This record gives sequence, structure tokens and C-alpha cells, in this order.
Amino acid sequence: MTAPPRAGRRAKRASSGCFEMKERIHWIDTLRGLAILLVVFSHQDAGPSLKVYLFSFHVPLWFFISGYLFPTDAPLDYAAFLRRRWRTLAVPYFWFSILTYPFWFFVGRHYGVDATPDVRWWQPLVGIPYGSGQGHWMLHNVPLWFLPCLLMTDALFAWIHRRGWSATGVIVALVGFSLLGRLDARFVPFPLPWGLDVAFTAIVFYGAGHLVRRRLAADFALDQRRGVELLVVAFVLQMIFISRNGPVNMNSQHMGNYFLFFLAAFAGIAFYFVLARRLGANALLEYCGRNTLVILAAHTIGSSLTKGLVQFVLRIPVATTAGSLGWSVFYAAGSLAFCIPVIWLVNTRFPFLLGRPRDIR
Repeated sequence: MTAPPRAGRRAKRASSGCFEMKERIHWIDTLRGLAILLVVFSHQDAGPSLKVYLFSFHVPLWFFISGYLFPTDAPLDYAAFLRRRWRTLAVPYFWFSILTYPFWFFVGRHYGVDATPDVRWWQPLVGIPYGSGQGHWMLHNVPLWFLPCLLMTDALFAWIHRRGWSATGVIVALVGFSLLGRLDARFVPFPLPWGLDVAFTAIVFYGAGHLVRRRLAADFALDQRRGVELLVVAFVLQMIFISRNGPVNMNSQHMGNYFLFFLAAFAGIAFYFVLARRLGANALLEYCGRNTLVILAAHTIGSSLTKGLVQFVLRIPVATTAGSLGWSVFYAAGSLAFCIPVIWLVNTRFPFLLGRPRDIR
């Protein structure tokens, strides 16, 4: 019993109303790979200018990709969709939170430039079920905030999708949620559980991805000259919008000017969307794109271990490397190197950490 059980599972997933590609589309994996590398690099200290650039779009890009992969060609079974998303988002969230908390407790809170000895040991344990990345509640593994927030965004957009509205109706709903998020950021003094407050903004990018997917075939053609023109225009516009708006952080709901935030984010999304389509198949990026969840969960530990190597083995004070592009690339590379064996272990020995059953062979 080898191929039949796996085929059966694929058929069951497809019948649940979730977007399943019969064949992997290489450029989408390339886009996911670009997106996760941008996340890893954004968590290194490469200087304020680069951080402003990356934070202006790298999280919106992920929500856009998720919306792009939302089902378009079949009626949505709402309950089945949410059950699957719970399994593939909430289950990994809890597992990786539990597994990475001891590293923070014994190492992360005591050593390095990001040490937080003043944060009480139990605070992340309370923060895990609450699922908000704001404040000190997820210091054990801050990037994991994205998973419950994405689940909330999935649920909100699936509710919109079930209404059967036209594209115009969907856009009106997305604008309404974005305004609700703006009001929440201004008047609600505490974060909502499971990133629901951030989801009110994230759903705009998620919905935009879905609307683009409805208009474009997955293998849409892109003229070479026009592709270059789009890249240049998108990059220039993004730089203009960023320069006028300044630093943003979607997780903490610091977005500056409402319109400039969305304009800069969509310009950045457009740039990497077109870039990935032009790149097509790329072995390294596709590998990262197929393993984004493990990289998301493990890369901060990889960065910490790489910095520990620099600090205690090479005897170079990590504080002196802050703001260096070269050292940031080194830390990001070390982080990804750490993720490779973790990816192998999770995929081959512990797939339940990703909400997947182990293949029967």
C-alpha cells in the first residue's frame, strides 16, 4: 500500500474545497521561497533603511500569496476548509511553540543582544494560547504569530467568499474590514486574541490575492519587456511611498498613513509577484517555498546559534556587527543552514508537527 493511500488523501483534500495544484506550479513555489527568505533576512539587523523597505511589504506579501492559493473553482465547504486550516496552521503553531519555548527559557532570555531576563518565564506560556505577537507574549518564537493570524484571516475571507458576492462586493467588504482594523488600532488598547486585529488589515492583501487569481491562469504568460517595465515601475513607486510614509510594522499595527501603507505594500507585492513569474523554476527558492512553515518556525533559533558561534567561538562581539549588510547575510545563511536538517527531520520523521500524517510505506 503505497501510491493508493497517498492518492486517496490527495482526493480527500481536494474535495474539501481547498486549492490543491494537481502539479506543483514552479513559479508559485519560487514566490513562496522569495517571501520566506525576505522574512528570514528581515529578522537580521541589516540597518534601518533595509528594515523599512522589507517591513513595508514582506508580511502583506505572505497574506497575498495565501489568498492567491484560496480555492476558486469549486463551492467551498466552510467547515471542511476551517478544519483543514486548523490542522495545517494551528497544530504546527502549538507544536513549534512548545518545542521552541525551552530554547528561549534556557538560552534566549539570558544571552545575546536580544536577551530579555526581565520577562517572566511564564509570560510566553500564557501568550501561546492567546496567540498575539504583540508585546512580550511570544518572545519564545515571535514569527509564529503569523500562523494564528492567518487562520483568522482564512476564516474571515471564507465567510466573505460564501456570500457569493461579485468582485465589487468583495472589494467593499475588504475596505470595510480595513477600516475596522484602523479603528481597532486607534481605539482598542490591547491586542485581540489570535491576531484578529491584524487580520482585519491582512484580509485586504489576502482578498487581493484571491481576486488576482480569479483573473489570471496559474501559468499566465508575461512578455519579457513588459515584465521588466513592471518591475521598474513597481520598485520606483514603492520607494516613493515608503519615503513618504516611513517605518511600518504590521504585527504591531504601526502602519503610518493609511493610504501610503497599502500603496507601498501593493507595489512591493507586485514587484516580487512579477519577479517570481519571470524567474520561473529555481531549485533553491522552490525548496524554501515548499518548506516555508518549518523555516518560519526554526529560523530565529538558527540565527541565535549563528550569533553564538560568532560571539563565543570567533570572539567577535555580536553588537559590533549590528547594521552590517554582510553580517546580516551571514546570519541569514547560518539560519537557513540550521533549518535544512530540521526540515528533513520534520518531513521524514515528524510530519505530525505540520499537521500531516506520516506516509505509509
